[in-house]
Amino acid sequence: MLLWAGRFKKEEDIPALLSAEVIKAATSRVRIKICYITMALTLLGCLVMIISGKQAARREDTLLRMNTEKKAMRRAEAETNLEAAAMKAQ
Repeated sequence: MLLWAGRFKKEEDIPALLSAEVIKAATSRVRIKICYITMALTLLGCLVMIISGKQAARREDTLLRMNTEKKAMRRAEAETNLEAAAMKAQ
């Protein structure tokens, strides 16, 4: 953590005893770096979702169309099942 915070250059440079202030400052810097990385990844994810959504809209790959196709498939399966059951019953 002390190396990643930039407090020391090498592991050999770290003394055996450190004050609480040094550790606290290093912890704060690491926490801030992690927050920046998280923000950057969140923004990147948002951009990827926007781009993929626009591409799906160009292909007319919408949820409404997908749901109507699923319902049509289920209705067709139900009709074939009913026809098969009616044929069995005869």
